[in-house]
Amino acid sequence: MTLDAETKQMLAELKGALGDAEKMKSAIEQLETQMKNVPSTIDERLKKVRSIAWDPNGRYRGVFNNEDQARGFGLFMVSRCHGKGWAGEALKSEFPEVVRAFESDDAGNLVPEEYTGRIVDLIEQHGVFERNALKVPMSSEIQKYAKRTARMAAAPMDEGASLSLTKPTLSNRSLQARKWGAFVAFSSEVSEDAVAAVGELLAMDMAEAFALAVDQAGFLGDGSGTYNSISGVIDSLISEAIVTPTDATEWDDFTKDHFLEVISKVAQRTFAGNNAKFFCSSQFYWTVMAPLVLAAGGVTAAEMEGRRQLMFLGFPVELTQVLPGASSDDEVCAIFGNLRAGATFGDRRRLNVKQSEHFMFDEDMIAMLGTRRFDINIDGAGVAGDPGTVEVLAALKTDANGG
Repeated sequence: MTLDAETKQMLAELKGALGDAEKMKSAIEQLETQMKNVPSTIDERLKKVRSIAWDPNGRYRGVFNNEDQARGFGLFMVSRCHGKGWAGEALKSEFPEVVRAFESDDAGNLVPEEYTGRIVDLIEQHGVFERNALKVPMSSEIQKYAKRTARMAAAPMDEGASLSLTKPTLSNRSLQARKWGAFVAFSSEVSEDAVAAVGELLAMDMAEAFALAVDQAGFLGDGSGTYNSISGVIDSLISEAIVTPTDATEWDDFTKDHFLEVISKVAQRTFAGNNAKFFCSSQFYWTVMAPLVLAAGGVTAAEMEGRRQLMFLGFPVELTQVLPGASSDDEVCAIFGNLRAGATFGDRRRLNVKQSEHFMFDEDMIAMLGTRRFDINIDGAGVAGDPGTVEVLAALKTDANGG
């Protein structure tokens, strides 16, 4: 029997639907397996947090200013996210100022300023991009600003001669608040003795999650949904700003001259304010840059004094693990430039935390969702097709198979 085109199309769609159903079934089974492992994973992490945040003698050395802050944050999160009676009562008794500050908060989901500030500090400590870019508070969903693309020009004035009018050229730019979320969970059976460790764990998790998201979007963003439609440094760089030495397909092929060529690509204003830096992974620094420094010989004053700051060719080096950690061809492995002059980080809203409505593991788990809203613009990567606009950011890239 010969099938007509319409019947064939219907059969193809049915086959696709069955395939999607199988994929969905597999995804659900994987999620169920992960859910069963969550309680034990959380317990293991709490034990690890205790060993990090408290020394063997019980002295606090964690991420907050003191143990009271860690306990207060833990009580706040347990009481707000799960409505635990004992946690709420303890919070009122021990931290009445926190409760008073949020009595008028109908949504009941904002993190107290005392804790928000510390978590934001942690985000900047763990991340690289946000603390180096120009940070701009966003007062609305869309923040517009102008970028200067050409300067005024001065000319000699002869007596009786007219002076040509010149004016700076500006291009309009905008930041759009984009929402980012970080999901964490912890046991609802947490005891009062463990609440400080819970606060420590949640603060660390949120800080590390958002710091990684900012670094990935800022350096690697390709404009896709994976990076919330943000185009980062590598995606924004014009070809003239990327040094790709011929036949340098491996890290071992790089020489000092290649790095000097990268530096030569940027404009003079890159070096204003001592903000010019190299950005790379720890592996790249110790595999490529450090050997070149040691091969040059000599001992710096900082080394004589016992101080070691990561430097290369006279510029600081910032390590970010979102850049390649292993040698590969056709890949940007180091970035040089002035992020403060070449990247804008728009911060729309401080940290917001609420109980997750989308992930319900079981009755013994608390699901918590932390959100931030921010956007990133790369303003100093040059204009495609115009080699004369290489600005304050450049990169070093391995060659593609010797091509």
